Amino acid sequence: MNLRLVLSEAPGEGVAVSQAITPTAAFVGWSTLIFTATTDPPITTLSVDVLDVNGTEVLTDVTSGIDLTVLDPARHPVLRLRANLSSTAEGATPALKAWQLSWQVEEHKIYLPIVLR
Repeated sequence: MNLRLVLSEAPGEGVAVSQAITPTAAFVGWSTLIFTATTDPPITTLSVDVLDVNGTEVLTDVTSGIDLTVLDPARHPVLRLRANLSSTAEGATPALKAWQLSWQVEEHKIYLPIVLR
C-alpha cells in the first residue's frame, strides 16, 4: 500500500502532527530524524518541525537525516513531529511519504571469564 500525506485542497496549506513518540526500553538519547517528501518549489513546500510533548517547537524546518543527539533526553523524553504543507497552485500538493525518528538505548555489557580446559 502506497500511503502518503497530502493536502486535501490546493491551493492552501495544512499541518499534520504525529502522536507522542516515547522510546521504549532503556532510552539514553535521540538519534536521527529521517523523512521522505516530494515538493514542486516554489508552487508547493513541505517542512518538518520537532516538537516537545506539549507541542512547543524544539527544532524548526529541519532537514532529513538531522542529528538529534544534541537534544537532552531528560528535558525531551517524548517528542512529536509536525509536517507543514502548502501549495499556491490548484491541484498541486506536496507529499510526505514517510518519517522515522530513532533513538539510542542503554547498552549492557556482560564480561564472562574465559575458562580453558
